[in-house]
Amino acid sequence: MRLFHKYSQRESGFVYIRVKYAIIALFVVLGLWIVFRGPTSCQLQLNTGDLRYCWYGIPIIYQRLPESQRRMIEELALHSQRLVPKWVTCVRYPLIGSNNPDKMYRRWYIVSCMWIKEDPYIARLILEDVASFADEGANGLPQSARLLMFPVVDQDNAGNPVIEANWRNDPIILEYLKTKSYHLGSTRP
Repeated sequence: MRLFHKYSQRESGFVYIRVKYAIIALFVVLGLWIVFRGPTSCQLQLNTGDLRYCWYGIPIIYQRLPESQRRMIEELALHSQRLVPKWVTCVRYPLIGSNNPDKMYRRWYIVSCMWIKEDPYIARLILEDVASFADEGANGLPQSARLLMFPVVDQDNAGNPVIEANWRNDPIILEYLKTKSYHLGSTRP
């Protein structure tokens, strides 16, 4: 009887070691899969344009706008009820389409900084549209999409993006501003 008892202890110890290494291997494989699979979502902060990439809801990677642009947007957000310090999910991975919504939002916030130099109120309208679009998770594009894309956004001789010089004569932009009850030349914060 005693021999059987020692044999069973030896056998159970062997099984215990195998199970222990199998569990460790399982966690290693699961960890590597999570890391190499990439983030599961990306979130946008409405009042700054900062992005954070999340793995299963846990923020891991933060991407802030350059400080000069971030500061301009924060100052503009002080006058808005829509641009609040709130994180909203702007994309879920894996992507269904070929767009990169996180990069689109980043570009929209950068272009809105160019609009701040032209007219801060128009920049605020654009950012509020983008924030509403991101918060509601709508399909398509925000209402201000025409003000965020070419040919309104042009390039200077050095290749830097700038607002086209004759944007004040663009009928689509004037129509957008009319829907927002804004007339060029008015002064608003």
